[in-house]
This record gives sequence, C-alpha cells and structure tokens, in this order.
Amino acid sequence: MVLDDIAVYLQTQGLGTRGSTIFEGRIPPDAPGGGVADQIIALFSVPGLPPQHVHDIVGPAVEQPMVQVRVRGSAAQGGYAAMWALAEQAGRLLDSVRNLSVNGTFYLAIMLQQAPVGLPEDQYQRPSLVFHVRCTKAAS
Repeated sequence: MVLDDIAVYLQTQGLGTRGSTIFEGRIPPDAPGGGVADQIIALFSVPGLPPQHVHDIVGPAVEQPMVQVRVRGSAAQGGYAAMWALAEQAGRLLDSVRNLSVNGTFYLAIMLQQAPVGLPEDQYQRPSLVFHVRCTKAAS
C-alpha cells in the first residue's frame, strides 16, 4: 500500500518512526504530553489520477495514487519553524524519488504537487500544514 511505502521511506531517511511520529491514515487524538509527540507526520490517501495502460498488457501497468502529507508541530516556541523545516525536508526527499524500489514496490517517481500550505491550529494551539505528492508506481 502506498501509505506504508511512503512511511517506510520517510523512516529510512530519518524523518521519524512509524507508529510514533509517522502515522498512516490517522492522527492520534491526543493532548500535549499525552504520549504522542507533538511534531508528527500523518499520511492520507486522496483521489489520484487514472492508471496508465501500456501496449498489450492486460489491465493497468502504472498506478498514480496521490498522498496528502500533514505535518503537525509543537505549540512551544520554535515549534512552528521546526514544523516547516520538517515539511520542506519531507517534500524534498519525496520529490527526489525516481526509479526506486520502496518497501518492495517500484516507483517511477514521486512528485511534489505544491508547496506546503498552512492549516488552522488544533485545539491545543499546535500548528499544522499540508502538501500533496503524486506517485507513479508499478501496478499492484
């Protein structure tokens, strides 16, 4: 699954740990100090592009899913800047994927679709932002 692949890739690049600071398909409901780090990366599937069909291969040859990457920061001083730095680093790393096998799946490319966009703070005044990436990968 694409969310697993991206989570594994971000973890291997040193941006966090799956289940601790990188989450797939959810953001844990937590208060600051409640056991989950304030600064996290959460990955969500969003509508992508149609698959590509190639020559006489039956069925799709290439899938083009989209992933929303949400980064949440800390409400503490410096949390906003640290959140933006993490998001920019994650975006650069993902956008650099070309012809690479990630978690057993071959990716032709992962492409950043826009610069990060700020979102409203949560109820604990933690900032967050979002950006999207389009994945071009071998069909499952």
